[in-house]
Amino acid sequence: MEDQRNLGINLRKDITMATRKKQQAQNLNTDIQKTVLDILNSVDNIDPKDLSKVTVEKFDKILSLISANIKMSAGNKNFETNEYRIDKSTVFNYKMKYSTTGNINKEDIKSLNLFYQKHKNLTKILLAI
Repeated sequence: MEDQRNLGINLRKDITMATRKKQQAQNLNTDIQKTVLDILNSVDNIDPKDLSKVTVEKFDKILSLISANIKMSAGNKNFETNEYRIDKSTVFNYKMKYSTTGNINKEDIKSLNLFYQKHKNLTKILLAI
């Protein structure tokens, strides 16, 4: 009788812990989704006529988007996080190039837009999982 009681108590504890873990995962997922959606809403295509402080902020938004994708894809076997880290490094290099020289060419802008589109689409996939 006492064993059944203990079993029932342990079962309820396990269910409670599982529920808490599930809620924590949902909260984390919601926070990541909100962050990613904020990034997506604030980033427009980089305009070659508007290379200023706003452009550096756009670099930062793209970098944030890639970082969020790295975090969301961690642990998923179907996503190559190393590729995303290389993308982040490449975008960071573009940012440093622009920050130091104040110049960026049209090919670099096209490349940055491709990175943004790639990670924007990846975010949609990751948020659907």
